[in-house]
Amino acid sequence: MTFKCHTKIEIIHADSNNLVSFPNFSLDYDNLTNYWHGKFKTAVPSLRVLSVFSNRVMKMPSTALRCTDELRELVITKNSFHEIDLQTFYKLNTLKMSSIFRYYQITKPHSHSKLLTASIEHLMLQNLSFGMFPTDLGMFEGLHHLKSLDLSYSNLPFSPMASKKVFKSLSNLTKLSLQFVEITYLSWSRFGYLKYLEEIDFSNNRIFISGKLSVPSAILSLKSLDISNNAYYCSCEILSFFEELSFNNVTIKHYPEAYICTSPRSMAGKSVGDCECKQHLETIVYTILITVLFECAFAIIAYKSRYRIRYLIHISRSRNSWKVRKKTTQPLLFDGFVIYSEPDKTWLYEIFLPFLEKQHGYK
Repeated sequence: MTFKCHTKIEIIHADSNNLVSFPNFSLDYDNLTNYWHGKFKTAVPSLRVLSVFSNRVMKMPSTALRCTDELRELVITKNSFHEIDLQTFYKLNTLKMSSIFRYYQITKPHSHSKLLTASIEHLMLQNLSFGMFPTDLGMFEGLHHLKSLDLSYSNLPFSPMASKKVFKSLSNLTKLSLQFVEITYLSWSRFGYLKYLEEIDFSNNRIFISGKLSVPSAILSLKSLDISNNAYYCSCEILSFFEELSFNNVTIKHYPEAYICTSPRSMAGKSVGDCECKQHLETIVYTILITVLFECAFAIIAYKSRYRIRYLIHISRSRNSWKVRKKTTQPLLFDGFVIYSEPDKTWLYEIFLPFLEKQHGYK
């Protein structure tokens, strides 16, 4: 696939053909007269999107994208690469590829970090293997603008330390897809660094999901969750987990048809949605009734003892007020304060006050 003339084309889809070599975008690639100031004359100066999905391309040399300065999205999944230069992709905004690091001869294997730049936002690296070079764990460092990451079909390290190394710098990631990566345990703590995740896809793994589950508070913006085609111990706790997600406006992908129970034996082959939780519902109702009755009883006791409670509050405040006044040097205006009821008003003014103030000199 070669170009012999200048074109303003912006998008090329060359998918599902029989390409055995990467397209040549240089005008007269072998003619040195077109090599100006260290740069070959390009046939596609406006090319932004290139897809050569499902071909038979075998090599990806460092010069492959030399004449595509404006290229930002590249799709090269399902090809037959035997050699690939990782530094080829440093200008891209979106990259979709597969089987890198697994079967190919990699040129400059210690420069994996140069595969990507901080500007990349969408990345699909399916069938990725971290087994060849331990330094690959840090290949996503510095990708602070990355929004979506697809590592499906990959051989990923899932120890807590390795997960921290892989995901910690992806602070703005909103979409994560990990299909067919043989996850066996759903540990949210491994993804606690990804606070802005909106879409999570852990489908088609070997996760055994049982007991009470909850979405971690660290993931604040979850809108879509796919954990279909895993193993489920169907119970009321699992059902309440999905109900809680729905209540919080989280879309559960492929629910309930792709959530088939593996245990207990009585539920094997049935959908999670088929769980009968009448007993669970009765427990909730009884709990609510007991709570309401307790609150009513407390309110009645508080109402009947309201004067006693007010009196205790008044005594407490009086003691605190007396302690404060005791520390001051200002003279007191009165010797006492009389609390009285309205029916006692006549006796108070005609007998009690004269007795205190006139006979004994109190103010």
